[in-house]
Amino acid sequence: MKANLLPIAILISVVACYSVSLGATYTAATLILNGKGYTAFQIAANASMTPLGLIMSSMLLPAFAKGKAAHWLVAGLGVTSFTVLLIAYVENYFALALLRLLLGLSANTLFIIGESTLMIIIPKGLGGRIMSLYNGLVTLGYAVGPITVSFFSSRPTYALLGCGLILVATSLVMAAYRHLFPTHLETAEKAKGVLEFVKIAPVILIGTVAVAAFDNASLNLFPLFSMAAGLPKDISLWALSAVLIGATALQYPIGILIDKFNPHLILNHTLFMTAVAISILPTLVDNPYPYIMLSFIVGGTAFGVFSAVLSVVTLNTPKDLVVTANSAIGLFWGLGSFVSVPILGAAMDYNNILYPSGLAILFLISLTICIIRGVK
Repeated sequence: MKANLLPIAILISVVACYSVSLGATYTAATLILNGKGYTAFQIAANASMTPLGLIMSSMLLPAFAKGKAAHWLVAGLGVTSFTVLLIAYVENYFALALLRLLLGLSANTLFIIGESTLMIIIPKGLGGRIMSLYNGLVTLGYAVGPITVSFFSSRPTYALLGCGLILVATSLVMAAYRHLFPTHLETAEKAKGVLEFVKIAPVILIGTVAVAAFDNASLNLFPLFSMAAGLPKDISLWALSAVLIGATALQYPIGILIDKFNPHLILNHTLFMTAVAISILPTLVDNPYPYIMLSFIVGGTAFGVFSAVLSVVTLNTPKDLVVTANSAIGLFWGLGSFVSVPILGAAMDYNNILYPSGLAILFLISLTICIIRGVK
């Protein structure tokens, strides 16, 4: 392996392992609360502390993220591992909520610093492939996490302990190879805040909201939509699995297209293809296999939007604004995740077809703004 690709491989591997642990932690914490007899609303309210922490860290990081990136990465891994281990032992509902808030703060710090470091050290001409590979592996990690919990469904605390130990191991790996990450996080002389970045790149952020809404709504509502449309439970779950597999498997091919053509062009095409594919889905509910195949494509193109977003940021953002850019993306991802399920869920209660329609409209709005304003 070429020396300049070794830190990239280490960073992507660490974040992928981190994603598996986080995906498992979210599921295990929910199972623990459910086992204690808490209502769905109480469980959801407790879980909402994590995206709240994500939003808070996105607002704060641009002002404080300075110095060596490796130090931030090791600290983020260390704090998160400690938090996950505490979650395994805490019994009190409100203490668990505070820990999940801390989890959102530390987890998002690692993602923002990790993505910023990756964007800075990527060799020219490989941005699309590497950022798409990163996006696909992170998505795979979040999908694998809940599966690992299923092996400990009767004792989710064991899953949390395992996740904590994995995070301890990854922090040790990052600490051991920190010399490969000499990158210093820079701050612009007149640093633009997260909200200022909204004015600079609105399309990037609206695209991020669309993908975040798709991601969170898919995990929570897509099986419900499929079953309400008449598909049996097993086919509905297979369709969700197809979405997640597509979100992983199609990212590297999309990354090749990004590097060969242009991330702005691929962003337009993936936005359009996702809107069209989601709109077609309801017409295939009577044909399970085409429905599952199209679900695979929908997952790939929807997350391809985010691969293109990351590539646009990598290509166009000065080093002293990379942390601000990724913080803005993190903020809008948090907002999209936070509001998407309640809004789309309420729409589904009124009419089931509003679930795919709402998502398709969101992607079309992003595409329209992209065409009118262009991607900056």
